[in-house]
Amino acid sequence: MKNIQFDKVYAFHVEVLTKAGLDEDTCEAVAFGLCETSLRGVDSHGIRLLPHYTRSALLGRKNPRPNYTYNQVFPAFGHLDADNTFGHAAGMKAIDLAIPLAKEYGIGAVAVSNSSHPGAMASFALRAARKGYIAFAFTHADALVSSYGGRRSYFGTNPICIAAPRRESEPFCLDMAPTLISWNKLLTYREKQEKLPEGYAADEFGNPTTDPDLVHSLLPIGTYKGYGLAAMG
Repeated sequence: MKNIQFDKVYAFHVEVLTKAGLDEDTCEAVAFGLCETSLRGVDSHGIRLLPHYTRSALLGRKNPRPNYTYNQVFPAFGHLDADNTFGHAAGMKAIDLAIPLAKEYGIGAVAVSNSSHPGAMASFALRAARKGYIAFAFTHADALVSSYGGRRSYFGTNPICIAAPRRESEPFCLDMAPTLISWNKLLTYREKQEKLPEGYAADEFGNPTTDPDLVHSLLPIGTYKGYGLAAMG
């Protein structure tokens, strides 16, 4: 296995995304989110997605130069319209707005709309935890979770993330979907043409399958309990 320095990988991502038209802040947020996620060992949401995000900018699916609109709805709660930009950039902007609210009021929350796929939610929660805050991060996703006892998907793989600071160590962080794997993790199985473990996914008829090419939905963790967590997301 060949090791590559983080700084070199990050610089390459910045170069590619800059050429794709992203402004400086958006570029840095996406590049850091992808690179740090792979550094933490979560390649499903890491640097393997660089071609996908680059294409989305070049094809106009995401706004590479957003004009954010922020509204302070209540003293400790705000709303950020992300102008259809990359979810990484919107999430970083939101957590940076939430931190001073928490500092002043003891709690701070910022909701984001008009955004896109944010990658790993841990990127945002860890940003706050490294500054001494307990942070939660949530998002919705496409309807990919098998309905408990049913055939079709209804809820998304809506991730739940919490990060908390620790003394003299990296923060504690839990970032999970209410399914045994995420959809991006499934895609890595498809890319490698590897069979899935039993009980991870279902085909178009709602039957369990280990063939990643036949998967139409993911099975929830803990049967109805995981489905309930997806509903909460």
